[in-house]
Amino acid sequence: MHLSLELNDTPVAFICPICSHPIVKKGSWLRTIGSFKCDGCGAKVRIGYEEKLAIFERHLRDNQPVSPQRQSVNKPKRLIRWS
Repeated sequence: MHLSLELNDTPVAFICPICSHPIVKKGSWLRTIGSFKCDGCGAKVRIGYEEKLAIFERHLRDNQPVSPQRQSVNKPKRLIRWS
């Protein structure tokens, strides 16, 4: 997999591996940086290609629209009463 261009203008969320501070940046920012300073703990955090791939994959997986077929699977079954 590659770092998807479709997320360039999309806010992507991830956490600082040191202090778990939530970070939300555009995908284009995440694609181009090699390290960043965490706003939570102030640490300089290196972020490699594998970590970036995992963040992008998680974002794409967690933000997929639910298809109508999947919604119907989660609906409770209708009870039929016999008189």
